[in-house]
Amino acid sequence: MREGIRQLEADGLVRRSGRRRLFVSIPDTSQIAPRATDAMVLSRITFLELWEVCREVEPLSARLAAIHRTEDQLVPLRANLIEFRDAMETGRADYEIDLAFHALIAEASNNVALLLTRFPIGQLLFPASRHLKPVLEQARPREMAAHEKIFDAVERQDPDEAELWMARHVADLKRGWDLVGLPYDFEINPFVST
Repeated sequence: MREGIRQLEADGLVRRSGRRRLFVSIPDTSQIAPRATDAMVLSRITFLELWEVCREVEPLSARLAAIHRTEDQLVPLRANLIEFRDAMETGRADYEIDLAFHALIAEASNNVALLLTRFPIGQLLFPASRHLKPVLEQARPREMAAHEKIFDAVERQDPDEAELWMARHVADLKRGWDLVGLPYDFEINPFVST
């Protein structure tokens, strides 16, 4: 019984209040997504498989963010752009900042189904861009420009423009992949450095 309760807690399905009281809870994205991410890695998911889904989900995410975002959700997005620009100017790695930008756009969509769908894909695909940035000098400035255009459209609540710029941004990732000459069947595994 205790082991079952521990598992329910680990799964985010129950939480404790005090030492004895248990309450049913809804697991959040951070509790669910790692399992989906692990399943994708174990299934030997490829760049192309992730990119094909990303090509559909990320523009939708930006469109919905432009429609449903709140003023409060713009604050961390604005801060993310500043942090990205600083990282770019100082030569710091920006993979986590990029990942955070896409997660913040998805959160601004205020659509739980979309959040749960895109999180594991983003966790795998966007860090894979580390294979491109050291080789392609134009990658970081293009990425920064796209993030600014997406943010601007979301801020102005222009769903068509937000969707368009996110689609261009995702297409740019594949273009960069092609320029570097990486194969589409490249297995995405964050636990293996290549």
